[in-house]
Amino acid sequence: MVCNLGLLVEPRTDGETLSPRLFIPGDEVKGEVVLILTEDENIETILIDLKGKCKTKIVIGGDRNKQTHRYERIFHTQQRVLFQGPFKMRADTYQYPFAFQIPETFNYTNYEFRDQNWAQTYSTSGPKPLPPTCLGPYHTDFSSEISYHLTARVPKTNLEDSYVLNFSPSRRILDPAPLPKKVDGYNCSTYHRHYRLTAGGRCRALTTREAMTEAFRHNAATSTVSFTFSATAPTAIVIGRSYTVDFILTSPDEATSNIMPSFTLKSWTLILKTRTDIRIPGKGSDHQKLLEDLINISSGTLNSSIRLNRPLRVANLFPEGKIYAPPTFECMAVKRSYDLDLKVAVECLGETSSFKVKWPDVTLYPAKVDAGVREAIQAIEIGTAQLGIRQQGGLPAYDASAGPQVEEELPSYGVAVQGSAA
Repeated sequence: MVCNLGLLVEPRTDGETLSPRLFIPGDEVKGEVVLILTEDENIETILIDLKGKCKTKIVIGGDRNKQTHRYERIFHTQQRVLFQGPFKMRADTYQYPFAFQIPETFNYTNYEFRDQNWAQTYSTSGPKPLPPTCLGPYHTDFSSEISYHLTARVPKTNLEDSYVLNFSPSRRILDPAPLPKKVDGYNCSTYHRHYRLTAGGRCRALTTREAMTEAFRHNAATSTVSFTFSATAPTAIVIGRSYTVDFILTSPDEATSNIMPSFTLKSWTLILKTRTDIRIPGKGSDHQKLLEDLINISSGTLNSSIRLNRPLRVANLFPEGKIYAPPTFECMAVKRSYDLDLKVAVECLGETSSFKVKWPDVTLYPAKVDAGVREAIQAIEIGTAQLGIRQQGGLPAYDASAGPQVEEELPSYGVAVQGSAA
């Protein structure tokens, strides 16, 4: 058989800029399957399937006692017959259009697992929301995967082509409150800098000899500044939306009459720490494992001056228009939750101090809003326009700048919740 089968999905036409392309319930996946024959061939059938699959793997024991447990379930499937033969087809190019509408739920039957309280949503049978695409983490002995594939094929041949869909449930809340939370640096790290003044009244670091002397006997010409770090960040995050983070260096020494040295915020790294709980049915009890991984949200160099006891607001630390992780979710064999970690480097008198801040249990909301919510907003906008009312509501606007921006004046960030150190 001399031929080729290709699957083409129509490009988006709605102007959406999310990357990679994201499908939500109600979306229509359209395209065509192209069959190219270079000689006459007998073709029996051409099919295309849309399947959602959940897979987990857990290896228990080692050496001779190693046991590999696997779970696989196709929880959603749709199929279209594009061509029904058998028929001898002439050498030519054939195109078959297709369309699938992605549903919101699938029918779950609760019979495989022992632990009925592992995932509250799945403690009973019935309609359940389709889980988001979640590829990984992958390790040698443990792995998980939730995936959606379009597959075009000619049965009884090796002709096949597939397309991987990036799917997510839709967001039912238009504009979730970001729930900003202030957290101190990990272990409440406090740094100290000894310094002296030059003849011109500028702060300078101690020389090596002065530092050695100061270790044994304090010199009246030596001043000390102590400082700690804290930050305020959102704990409810819409994927693909930009947020600001507030940095603050706190020092009790600023209240003294001493001249303070300058501080520079050198660099940052913002990280999502993923916690993926997986399970596999067992005879006596389910096999369970917690997988942890890190997703780098953003990192770079700022070299921005930061004043003691005054918040410094930095925008665009969260990449806008980018799908960097699945939303928080649970399904029959996989649960995903997140922590947020921030690492910063602060320079003072030529010496750099590193701080780390942790926000446990942050919530990631889906990137795209539910169609019903979107239609309601559009109806309000059309109605106000027809009445001649200037529209003040609608979807909130966000800064589309690519890089981080330090804001001089801090607008209201909402009421921050004081949190304990991570």
